[in-house]
Amino acid sequence: MNEIEYRPWGKFETLYDTSGYKVKVITVNPGQRLSLQRHRWRDEFWTIVEGAGRVEIETEYENLNFYVYVKDFLDIYKGQWHRITNTEQTPLVFIEVQVGDCFEEDIDRKEDDYGRISEKEVKQGFLDYNESDEQRRARNKSFYKMYEEGVNSKPYE
Repeated sequence: MNEIEYRPWGKFETLYDTSGYKVKVITVNPGQRLSLQRHRWRDEFWTIVEGAGRVEIETEYENLNFYVYVKDFLDIYKGQWHRITNTEQTPLVFIEVQVGDCFEEDIDRKEDDYGRISEKEVKQGFLDYNESDEQRRARNKSFYKMYEEGVNSKPYE
């Protein structure tokens, strides 16, 4: 399959995508970070294979903030807010295995450096879990279409 998609923070390559799980190679550019995000329908398991960075995970009981290096691995469960930041001058690369319903639009963003959350989401600090999957998919597809076309405005306004 090997589909490569580019994002403002770097890129990911989908190595395998089947019912119930997906495998990606994710590259975070130097000084960049993913949004503080969570997923409703999948767990993620990360293994750092190149570079180093800082991970934030908000669990039910505590907020974790720690550095990761090559050979470190993480379990990120449904509903946990998480993000990774590349703190180095070289790319940060990790393997991500998603388990569950694995579709790209299953993402709630609490914080994002690239304008991918609406004012409503900023005020609430999270997305409304009553939003239907179809609404979330349409909203996220709208953003990615604009990003690919080079539009820099916020997609949700």
